[in-house]
Amino acid sequence: MAKPGDTHYIISIDTIIKNCLSLIFSSGKVVSCNAIKLNRDENYLIEDENSGDLIAKIEAKIEERKRGSSTRFLYDSNMDAETLSVCKKTFRLKKDEMIKGGSHHNFYDLFKFPNPVKPNLQGENYPSLKHLPFESKKSIFEVIDKKNQLLHFPYQSYYYVLQFFNQAAINRNVLEIKITLYRISSQSLIANALISAAKNGKKVTVFVEVKARFDEYNNLFWSREMKNAGIKIIQSMPNLKVHAKVAMVTMKDKYGNKKYYNYLSTGNFNESTANIYSDFGFFTSEKKYTDDLKKVFAFLKTKKKANAPKHILAAGFNMKEKLIELIDTEIKNKKAGREATVFLKVNGVDEKDIIDKLIEASRAGVEVTLIVRGICTLLPGIKYATENIKIYRIVDMFLEHSRIYKFANNGEEKIYLSSADMLSRNLNRRIEVAYPLYDEKHIEEINTIIQLQLEDNTKRRIINSEGNNEMEILNIDEPRRAQTEIYDWLAECNVE
Repeated sequence: MAKPGDTHYIISIDTIIKNCLSLIFSSGKVVSCNAIKLNRDENYLIEDENSGDLIAKIEAKIEERKRGSSTRFLYDSNMDAETLSVCKKTFRLKKDEMIKGGSHHNFYDLFKFPNPVKPNLQGENYPSLKHLPFESKKSIFEVIDKKNQLLHFPYQSYYYVLQFFNQAAINRNVLEIKITLYRISSQSLIANALISAAKNGKKVTVFVEVKARFDEYNNLFWSREMKNAGIKIIQSMPNLKVHAKVAMVTMKDKYGNKKYYNYLSTGNFNESTANIYSDFGFFTSEKKYTDDLKKVFAFLKTKKKANAPKHILAAGFNMKEKLIELIDTEIKNKKAGREATVFLKVNGVDEKDIIDKLIEASRAGVEVTLIVRGICTLLPGIKYATENIKIYRIVDMFLEHSRIYKFANNGEEKIYLSSADMLSRNLNRRIEVAYPLYDEKHIEEINTIIQLQLEDNTKRRIINSEGNNEMEILNIDEPRRAQTEIYDWLAECNVE
């Protein structure tokens, strides 16, 4: 064990590798060693999803990934010309596929490395906060019965979601559990809770999206495990992905009547990513949410659409049309001299009809504000087109993954939390859910988070009319960082 005053030696990875290679090739001399990384085309297209065994087709396509065409060959800038030529010939590379890089390319591996100089090179620790209503001695269902509950991940603990399913698995009054799974952890505690529920005699139905890119094997594995435990598994729908993150627990009350408890989220049922993805989770037993979710689950089971949901927005039913209608309302309100604004926080924007409607709103004078983490094909600040549109981006220690849709609605705000981005794939080729907030406290919480993010002058960037990221100078003497302030604000709420 190192003690104060001990001498510390830092040896480069190159040196370690060279020494190891010298041991392996003891009869020769190791002149050099270089790291390379070969990326292959891992996209796949299933031309006909409506006939044959879709799962078998997916498994075959996954195997083809290993032989996909080369798309990028990243190599050490110190690599000699002869070795580079051998690599080019061996991997059948084109010149524009070969990119000069540094000494190490797979930086994800470094997450597993210990930090020998703690606490240096290490950010501040933000342990998950409690959600006080769930800390009572009552069951999680009693708390939800009393009031809807909104959670903020990863600031607050994801344990309560696990508790929801674990308590459902052992509660003798629970009759049924339904859930959609898009990406789950490789060591999924939620999947294990569902298996326990099935073994305890509960009826469990799980829709597993086996076309979730790069998680196909993991989802197929858990499909088999859950099916073997007696769970009814519904797998991928042809030509459609189910990206919604929803669950419903059916329970009988003391009179024998059915009672429903729902969980709706902006993020996946994945306890691993819940520690680093910024998302919302919403628990409710209110009838208006239950009735709408029943329609979504019925469609997943029967492939037949009933009437569109009345309160939630559901892509595949009414989401795109309702979003355009909501923006139209803001345009009408602005023209009538009433309060009108649109705020969207999403991971991507490229849906043409939505973009056209936002441009129309901008031309009508509606103030449109977007926070977009990823791709955005809408350019702000263009005269006579998008001059009333502002677009920001926040990249920080937690991945901004939640989606928020907010409309001024002449002073009677409408706020939705969702799993859907403003992308063509989400609104036209997926089943998504956006759920409205009606509780004043929850609306205040979302507005606080929005305000903190718009006041961030540390990690927030503004997108200019050319699509470039720029630092916006706002009270630079007072550094503001949204994610740390959200954490501190939620911690203070626990004290009040």
